[in-house]
Amino acid sequence: MVKAISFSCIYLFMGSFLVYLLYSLGGKPMLANLSPSQWIMLLLVTFSVSLFITAGYFYLAYRFTWRKSVQVRLGLTFLLLWASTVSAAYFIVLQSGAWGLSTDLSVSENRTLFMLKGAIVGLVLSLFIVWGDFSLFVYNRYSSETLVELQAARKQKELQFQILRSQLTPHFLFNSLNTASNLTGTRPQQAEGFLRKLALNYNHLLQYAGSPLNSLEKELEIMDNFFHLMQIRFGQKIMLEKRINPTCLSNKLPALSLQLLVENALKHNVATAENQMKIVITADTEQVVVVNNKTVTPARVASHGIGLKNLQAHYSHFSNSQLRVSQSKTHYQVILPYIQGSERKNDV
Repeated sequence: MVKAISFSCIYLFMGSFLVYLLYSLGGKPMLANLSPSQWIMLLLVTFSVSLFITAGYFYLAYRFTWRKSVQVRLGLTFLLLWASTVSAAYFIVLQSGAWGLSTDLSVSENRTLFMLKGAIVGLVLSLFIVWGDFSLFVYNRYSSETLVELQAARKQKELQFQILRSQLTPHFLFNSLNTASNLTGTRPQQAEGFLRKLALNYNHLLQYAGSPLNSLEKELEIMDNFFHLMQIRFGQKIMLEKRINPTCLSNKLPALSLQLLVENALKHNVATAENQMKIVITADTEQVVVVNNKTVTPARVASHGIGLKNLQAHYSHFSNSQLRVSQSKTHYQVILPYIQGSERKNDV
């Protein structure tokens, strides 16, 4: 379809150029004096030259793409068109005598002037066509890149919304308020601290869920605040151990990823005094590893199924790396590679 449209445009261009050359020799009478056989020959020549230009154009488009060889493609496309217009002018010069046209082309100086005029007009038309072709490419590229940017921005907002929705669960809020209520009657001072931590946790959710990436330092701060709430609720039934390389604190992770993994570990295991739940977070120069031991699986787990899937979607959107999940009979492990600025996919 594209080739057919391109050929039609080039055919129209060459036909118009040949008619212009004939018109410049003698106006409308010159065109009126052409016999049917001469018109047929003119159409066949136009068809042949247009076919040649179309084939040459698509060869150049295949051999020299706009993105990699702009100058070469511009130059060769221009030469292809200009050489074709000059050849068309030379064809008219040759055929003027054979067709018996009453022109002054029998004089050498007139032929030179005619060829010069054809070359100049062909030059202008060729430049115009090449400029139009390149402008169309620039417009299409701008349109496609703008669409990609909009799609990336929309995807990012969707991922951020999913993070916020996964964390703002009624189940978590109900359990937290129930814990605060129990503390109010037995340990008022601890209840006040718990409520402050709860408010800080939701402040983190609202503040940092809107950011696609956080530093490891910020992720640890958010996770520590969340784990403090859980430890008040579960007591010594749960433990958290951190092995953090201080030089990695500025590295980037998906927002709220550590809290999500810690929450999942607590959600899918029953912690008891006899069967303690332990979570170990290790951060080195390449990745963060979150490991928890398996205890007893709860009978009913309230899960929306968007925890790890949401995190995996973040990695697919922002990075060429992927998180890795592995497990054995006794332990569950998630590896989070850092997201480097140079590999982010949404640099818009």
